[in-house]
Amino acid sequence: MKFLNENEGKNFFCYNNRKKSKDYIEKSILLSLNKDVEIVYLKGRNIESKYNKEFISEALYGLKQYSKFPHLMKIRNR
Repeated sequence: MKFLNENEGKNFFCYNNRKKSKDYIEKSILLSLNKDVEIVYLKGRNIESKYNKEFISEALYGLKQYSKFPHLMKIRNR
């Protein structure tokens, strides 16, 4: 619950190491994202993020409407 309260309203751009999209994402999309969007990189099952990896993992696993990457995730405590 603490993580939700501290990060209410934050946006996370999540992408993985799929060869066909990784280079494009890193050279085009990441450079054009708003500076307030946090980046989450999934290298296989390893999460690279400055945020709590357990929470990010649980949040990604719990996505109900999307299971592919890249993905934009917004934290809402509701």
